Amino acid sequence: MEVIDLSRDVSYRDIWKISVGRARASIRDNVYETLEKRRDELLEMIRRGGKCYGVTTGVGGLKDFEVDPFDVARRSRDFLREHTAGSGDPLDKSIVRGAMAILVRQFSNGYSGVSPDTVSLLMEMLNRDIVPIVPRYGSLGASGDLAPMAYIGLALTGMGFVEKGGRIQRSSQALAEEGLNPLDLGPKEALSIINNTAMSTSIAVHALVAAEKLLKALEISSSIAIQAMGTPKHHVDLEMLSLKRHPGILGVAVDIHRILDGSSNLGRSGVIQDIYSYRCIPQVLGALRDSLEYVRSVVDREINAVTDNPVILRGECVSGCNFHGIHIAIAMDLLSISMIPALIQCERRISAILDKNLSHGLPPFLSENPGKSSGLMMLQYLAAALLNRAKTLSISATQDNTPTSANHEDHVSNSLNAGLKALEIAELGLRIASIEMLVMSRALSLRGWLDGLSSLTKKIHNIAIDKLLEAETLGEAVDAMVRELATFVEDL
Repeated sequence: MEVIDLSRDVSYRDIWKISVGRARASIRDNVYETLEKRRDELLEMIRRGGKCYGVTTGVGGLKDFEVDPFDVARRSRDFLREHTAGSGDPLDKSIVRGAMAILVRQFSNGYSGVSPDTVSLLMEMLNRDIVPIVPRYGSLGASGDLAPMAYIGLALTGMGFVEKGGRIQRSSQALAEEGLNPLDLGPKEALSIINNTAMSTSIAVHALVAAEKLLKALEISSSIAIQAMGTPKHHVDLEMLSLKRHPGILGVAVDIHRILDGSSNLGRSGVIQDIYSYRCIPQVLGALRDSLEYVRSVVDREINAVTDNPVILRGECVSGCNFHGIHIAIAMDLLSISMIPALIQCERRISAILDKNLSHGLPPFLSENPGKSSGLMMLQYLAAALLNRAKTLSISATQDNTPTSANHEDHVSNSLNAGLKALEIAELGLRIASIEMLVMSRALSLRGWLDGLSSLTKKIHNIAIDKLLEAETLGEAVDAMVRELATFVEDL
């Protein structure tokens, strides 16, 4: 299995591989030396009587209360319990694993003042697949992902619940079975574990990967649609498209040319130019592709950043706002918005091929017995319902603000919610793309244009027709196609 060194800058793909169990995590020995040195600097500063937010003071709206840092450290478990204010179904374990990997990466920068033991146990839990159970809701993305990360912190101390080997059990039991000792956290460690953007960023990683799969699925489904409608080939002319100057447009067009390689179905309708949902595919998908490039850059930077507060600089505690998840929040809002036009366009193609007034000679709703059979009419209903849900989710999370902690924290990012919305939109989009593949495959069969299909789209056509024939209901056919498509796109 691949081993990824979290001591160095890594990409969102590296974190994704670790999160889904395709890679193990490691860090170099010299990182532990740096952690030890920075930890000693923090402790020495405390012994000299230096002030440090959250260490010698309370947190949030309690910042003006002075406390004994070692007494606070002794009650770290209580501190973490007080922050485990999550609710709802658990996050997928891969998302939690991603947050653990990101936390290791960020701590490895050496500015958080945590002990080497803390980073070591995080690594051991990751590599032995001991994953804390973390509720879905509760983070505002400032001050960091407090509530969800508190569940990870609690598990490190032997409290709370984890999943290990497919079983949910107490953290203390899971650690004991692996011969691991729970942590006794020192000054600042509990705060460092929770006051960061690791969970929001992990969700962003998974939303980004899901959106990449969606883009690939839409390139394939739209290529099948182009052939099913007999759309003129000059709509994807590379020289014409390059005149627009946006790199995403040309990138999508090159992919579509590769998918359509060998097809003789383009232009069979005989029209000069097609309706926008078929004519403007490279432009709309190209905008999504360019947005993905920006999102990648933001997520990669956040993964490798120092995102907790305070940080240890020059032997002092320096307070700031690096825990604020606004970059992730805006990137996720952009991602959500960018997927919607592509999904609207996809649903419009589905509607057009089912409409006898727009389909260039196909029977209404692709019914072989119109009047007695509604054909695939209801698949457009399903696409419209999924699209409505996606549109609703695309409303910006960053435009909302609810101050917390007695107005001490008066501006929050809502980065975690922004990521959850983007992830769900991508998943809904994959269903809409699957519907397009089913509908367009039926259309191609009715036209008798199978001999003109490119090899890749013919493979998809055959899978889609099999799902339509095998399924007892249309909904089952869609679900089966989604499962097939998720694997197929990932392989590509």
